[in-house]
Amino acid sequence: MKRLNSACSLLDPLCILKHKADISPALIQKQLWKTKTAYIRVGDIGKSLVQYRVAATPQHRGQPVHIVAIERLKNYLMENDAVLVRE
Repeated sequence: MKRLNSACSLLDPLCILKHKADISPALIQKQLWKTKTAYIRVGDIGKSLVQYRVAATPQHRGQPVHIVAIERLKNYLMENDAVLVRE
């Protein structure tokens, strides 16, 4: 996964926007992400795997737990323009 260009200053908003695709989202337990078609709630996070649930609305409970590599979930969130939802 690419990182922020070392020539960029974290205080330079134009440089950050230019390299936005290079920054991966940080995953924290109990986060809720919204994609175009579903909501993804992050569960337990291990060294290399993460548990998550997919629901049609943020209020749905009792959904099955899925387990996938952390990088794969991060890539999915970036590719689908996921937005972190405040609860």
